[in-house]
Amino acid sequence: MASTPESCAALPEDLNRLKILAERSGLKFNEGKCKVLHLGRNNPRHQHRLGANLLESSSAGKDLGVLVENKLSTSQQCALVAKNSSGLLGCLRRSIASRSREEILPL
Repeated sequence: MASTPESCAALPEDLNRLKILAERSGLKFNEGKCKVLHLGRNNPRHQHRLGANLLESSSAGKDLGVLVENKLSTSQQCALVAKNSSGLLGCLRRSIASRSREEILPL
């Protein structure tokens, strides 16, 4: 999705509306944890504000367990999943005495 002047102008308004909505709902909106993830190669990397604070840029972020990088490559996500899978397989290997197919498949 290409960045347009209209979309760049709408983002700060949307962020401020989100903050107001959270405060009306009685939720604390932590501006210090907000970061901007610039996606794609031709992204102009505009600076964004939330209220009076300038938002920090980030090269990667995790959402719903999925790691998203600014380069949009999947190599780091695949390495993370492979590491977790290897750990689970090692745990199974150490905790199961019999390794017959009939016992392993239900796990």
